[in-house]
This record gives sequence, structure tokens and C-alpha cells, in this order.
Amino acid sequence: MLTGDQIKEARVGLKLSQVQLANLVAVHPMTIYKWENNLSVPERTQEQLLVGLYTVYEQERSKQARLDLGRAIGIALVTGGALLGLAAVFSALYPSKPNLPKS
Repeated sequence: MLTGDQIKEARVGLKLSQVQLANLVAVHPMTIYKWENNLSVPERTQEQLLVGLYTVYEQERSKQARLDLGRAIGIALVTGGALLGLAAVFSALYPSKPNLPKS
């Protein structure tokens, strides 16, 4: 079962409004609000549609991550600077700053 956060994450990630998602799964927009805020849960058929939507969202997010990594590798190849290229690859793989040991 998807959580309210996952429903909202997929909706926002796919650039859908609550009204648009409501139309896709044949419910009132207030129902989407309730699902996203864990005030109610979808029925089984609606849950199946939402799981499909979340799967599409995950696939799109994965494609974007691969594109970002490809761009970083391209920058590394074009610049020719090993350290700069390595930094670009790591920043694509790990967008947040890692905790590195202090020397």
C-alpha cells in the first residue's frame, strides 16, 4: 500500500494537480487531499491505479538519474581533467555533500 507521501511525491513528480489525478482515478479532488494527508486510504481498484502511477514516476525518476549521470560523464570526458570529471560523476551520483573525514 502506498503512503500519502508516496502518492503526493508521484503526483508532484509527474506534474499533476490534485484535480488532474482525481480525474485519472475517478474520485473527487478532496479525496486526493485526504489520501495525501493519510486521512483516508484508496479502495483496491484505485490503489492499483496509484501503484501503476507510482511505478511510472519511479521509472521517469530513474531515467532522469541516468541522464544526469551521463551528462556528468560527458563533462568529464570533454574537460579531460580527471579530478574535475570525477567530481562531476560523484555530484551526479551523490547530490548531497558526503561526510568526509577531516585530515
